[in-house]
Amino acid sequence: MTQVLLFACGYRGYVSWEPTGGVSVNSQRLPVTGKVVDGEVLLPVRAVAKAAGYDVNWVPGQGAVVVSQPGGGLVFSVLPGQDMAYTATGETGLSNA
Repeated sequence: MTQVLLFACGYRGYVSWEPTGGVSVNSQRLPVTGKVVDGEVLLPVRAVAKAAGYDVNWVPGQGAVVVSQPGGGLVFSVLPGQDMAYTATGETGLSNA
C-alpha cells in the first residue's frame, strides 16, 4: 500500500492506494480505482477531493478543475494534461500531468 499526505496545503488526512487499484481516504474505501502510468500512481482528483470534504467544480471556458473548501477559498485548480497546479499563493509543480 502507498500512503501520502492529502492536499498538504489544506491538510485533510491521507490518501492510500493499493497495487490492486483500490483508493481510500482516511481509511474510507472509495468506489473508484487508481492506476500506474510510467511508474507514477494516478488517482481520480474529483473522487479523492470530495471524500476529503472539498467542493469540486469544473470552470467552463477554462477547462480547469477547481477544488475549494466548503464556503471558503481556492485550495487548488489544475488543467487536465498540465503538470502545474495553481493555489491561492501561486503555482506548484506536479509530478505528472
